[in-house]
Amino acid sequence: MNRILQVLLAASLWLITVAGFAQTTLVQWNFEGTPGSLTAAAASTITADNAAFGSGVTSVTFVAGSGGGRAYTGTGWNVTSPDANKYIQVSLGPVASYTMALSQLSFDEQRSGTGPTTWTLRSSLDNFATDINTTPTSTTSPTSNGSFTSRVVSLSANAAFQNLSAPVTFRIYGYGASGSGGTWRFDNITVNGTVGPLDPTAPLISVNPASLSNFAAVPGTPSSAKSYTVSAVNLTASLVLTAPTGYELSKDNGTSYAVSQTLTQSGGTVAATVINVRLTGAGSGTVNGAITNESVGATTQNVAVSGTVDVANGPTPIATARGQVGTSVTIQGRVTVSNQFGGKLFYIQDNTGGIAVYDPTTSYGNQVQLGDLVQVSGPVALFQGKKEINGVTAFLKVNETNQPVTPQVITIPQLTSGTFEGQLVTVQNATIGGSGGTFQGGAAGTYPLTTSDGAAELFVTSASDLVGATKPTGTLSVTGIADRYIPTDASKNVIQLNPRAIFDIPGSEVPPPPPTITTCPTTRDISDNDQTLSLVSWNLEWYGFDGGSYTCTNGSRTYADNGPTNEALQAQNVRSVMDAFNADIYVLQEVSDKNLLIANLPTGYALSCSDQYTSYFFQDLCDAGGNPQGFNPTSLNQKVCVMYKTSVVSMIPAESKPLLADKYNYTATPRSDAWASGRLPYLFVANVTVAGQTRKLHIVDIHAKSGSAQADYNRRKQDIIDLKAELDATYGSANLIIAGDYNDDVDQSIAAGNPSSYANFVSDATNYTVVSSELSTNGCNTDANFTDAIDHIMVSNELAAAYIAGSVASVRPAVVNYALTTSDHYPTFARFNLANAGAPLPVRLSSFGARAVGEQVALSWTTANETNSAYFEVERSIDAREFGAIGRVAAAGDAKTTKTYGLIDERPLSGTSYYRLKQVDLDGQTAYSTIVSVVMDNLTPAMELLGNPSENQAIRVAIRNLPNAVYRLTTFTGRELPVQSQAQADGSLLFTTAQTLSPGVYLLRADSGTTRIVRKVVVR
Repeated sequence: MNRILQVLLAASLWLITVAGFAQTTLVQWNFEGTPGSLTAAAASTITADNAAFGSGVTSVTFVAGSGGGRAYTGTGWNVTSPDANKYIQVSLGPVASYTMALSQLSFDEQRSGTGPTTWTLRSSLDNFATDINTTPTSTTSPTSNGSFTSRVVSLSANAAFQNLSAPVTFRIYGYGASGSGGTWRFDNITVNGTVGPLDPTAPLISVNPASLSNFAAVPGTPSSAKSYTVSAVNLTASLVLTAPTGYELSKDNGTSYAVSQTLTQSGGTVAATVINVRLTGAGSGTVNGAITNESVGATTQNVAVSGTVDVANGPTPIATARGQVGTSVTIQGRVTVSNQFGGKLFYIQDNTGGIAVYDPTTSYGNQVQLGDLVQVSGPVALFQGKKEINGVTAFLKVNETNQPVTPQVITIPQLTSGTFEGQLVTVQNATIGGSGGTFQGGAAGTYPLTTSDGAAELFVTSASDLVGATKPTGTLSVTGIADRYIPTDASKNVIQLNPRAIFDIPGSEVPPPPPTITTCPTTRDISDNDQTLSLVSWNLEWYGFDGGSYTCTNGSRTYADNGPTNEALQAQNVRSVMDAFNADIYVLQEVSDKNLLIANLPTGYALSCSDQYTSYFFQDLCDAGGNPQGFNPTSLNQKVCVMYKTSVVSMIPAESKPLLADKYNYTATPRSDAWASGRLPYLFVANVTVAGQTRKLHIVDIHAKSGSAQADYNRRKQDIIDLKAELDATYGSANLIIAGDYNDDVDQSIAAGNPSSYANFVSDATNYTVVSSELSTNGCNTDANFTDAIDHIMVSNELAAAYIAGSVASVRPAVVNYALTTSDHYPTFARFNLANAGAPLPVRLSSFGARAVGEQVALSWTTANETNSAYFEVERSIDAREFGAIGRVAAAGDAKTTKTYGLIDERPLSGTSYYRLKQVDLDGQTAYSTIVSVVMDNLTPAMELLGNPSENQAIRVAIRNLPNAVYRLTTFTGRELPVQSQAQADGSLLFTTAQTLSPGVYLLRADSGTTRIVRKVVVR
């Protein structure tokens, strides 16, 4: 029924022009359309989700509605009281910086003769625990057959629904149907109230998320903790948090718990504070309620909580639990593996047997020691033949004395029989075979284990400290966990012995300590390798810029220190990091004191710096008697430099120079402001020889204009346009590496709402590849003060094949107070195989990407041309090191036009999965793509376009973990276009607009809480 749409649209327009609050219809679900629609018509300052029935409602469909329109109906209401899965649900909330007060919820309903006889309304503010206090008509019998009856529930007197700044969900529960086939129809679900901008001076409390669920405990034992964040502004009193019955709170990271916690305001503000919440374990059954967050004069914000305290029947013996695959159990035992297998996977054992325990999100193994007594709840599952608890629902460390489990001494025949699956055992007088003198892990970590009475397999997991340790010879007693292994291709079914750590294999020596440098992504190897070219790009943050004074013709002038205050310590730290890298080439920015760097050069290195830098440092400004930017001597100007290993790199001085020097005039009035007013890109040309391969490289060192303001963005973007034009015209066939401080990300700009300043390079995938783009994909910030990757490495197509896939990393040096003492930028590292430089691949790969689509991962790639290509193989890894094939796609063979391919990973791994593409030609020659990653969990937000360019004016996206998201479609100039979303059967969202979209590029933005995702949409 659409009888109020005109009123609603008029009201939304009126809201835009009238300040303050206005009583109006905020949102209505009228189910109009063909065959019907679940989307809402909402005021411009209100967001609303689609209407939806609960999972217990069946035979859901659209039918004739009130007044001849459409209505929404379902069956399955034959319960005697409100059922947690039998309801119709609607959600609404104000846009950012607005608040709403709700006055009533109304709807039209009609039941069949056997339909529900009673209904009640509940809300998410208390996790749907209680009926809303309404007028006496709130719980009545729905009309049997006949016309629709209008129901009105008053909310104006309920303080919980006033001054709401967060979304709220309403559920209408029906019950008392005399048969499962009884129907109940709904139409014109409407919420009225007021909406207006927040008073910037009013007390405001914010919580995120607004609900916590699935707590699980046993009587007398607290549950595992979950958390929410609370903050407040403009308070005049403390913020008081109170838990409902059965729950308790902690404000000190779980050190102490209480029913109530108080957060003291300072200057009216309570900074964002993480609050841990847990069930106390008192009582039994379902425990629901709401945590109140309140302060004088502020609207109370609730966090709904729900959980269960199970009746304690005693833990199930592990041997019994192993036979209950598919059933949730509670078991208790001593820890036999704690963190030795990485923490997320650990083992426990009682006097009946042993079993693995795995949780995809929490490393419980890191919270216990070998021999601790723990109680674990969760479902029993099979994974690659191994029985395990998969997904911990409750975890408790029992307060008893630690008693390590003594391994059972068994023979090889007993091991392979499967009798001791999941248990800690020792095999005596055994010999470990296999090649190599040290242990490898993971896919390469399988070794023959033999005794006089048989043979078996020994497996070293990649998480064990045995990786890299010496493999002893001769006979010895080997200890480990006996467990079954069936690979995904079912090529074998064996019982393996899994040693936990070095202490399980006598004679194995402790490996050297891990490198002190860490990387993002965390799995990258930056150790020295004389068979490949290693390159580091690093902004040294005003290296050596000490404050002082300078004598001008008109007197002495002082200048302040820039960057780290202890220049000697900075030089020492930079040198120690360079020694750890031992890289072949360093592409450096912000070298102020070049002489200090030369004095600290590692042995065997030389330095070449550009002599073109910003005009703001010219000393004539000192002599002129004034400098609005602040005087600094020319000698300490920020310089771009290349430091190189002379045994590898032979510089060609005649060809090395600042680029674009003849394009800009820095002496005219006014001076050009291009490239930070003179900090030009530096072209370093050299012959580079690695592993017998010599290539002439053109390295472009850039330090781009900084800033996220629109004016900064415009300057930087034009600079990059000029640079690309120069490189395309003059160095179109050179082996180019463009590295440095880009001062912008390459996926989207740090200047909000803009594409990357480097979009012209990124879009030219035929000629350029940003090898560091996966830093952006993996959320690796390269500046300690930014969340984005702004230091990048890009290569021309001539070097694309030389880049070693998966080698790029943002490196975190192990320096105390690194960002304060050394630099605010992290080094960016990459490795190259010069044997592939200039050699054509069997396939010119334009793109390779992966995205989460519902519960699957869609992989797609595009080729620019193919020569003698045979097939593509998609490989997957959990750690970006060990890859295994998951599918093969035939190639075109020979093609000079663009080809697009795809493959679906129907069973992706939990957590982060890494993918790469193996390209194989007819002669067996292979090449690998860069590595991409996808996160599959219940936390990481994701929004991916399904089809881009968009066809037929429709935009379809797959989303994950974006609750109550608000979607906006804008032109590139920022003009917003009204858009409607509709849920599809496959879980995707379909966006349509009332007006026809002209061909071009648009931006689709999703805002969910503090999360914002922007995707570029191309419309043909």
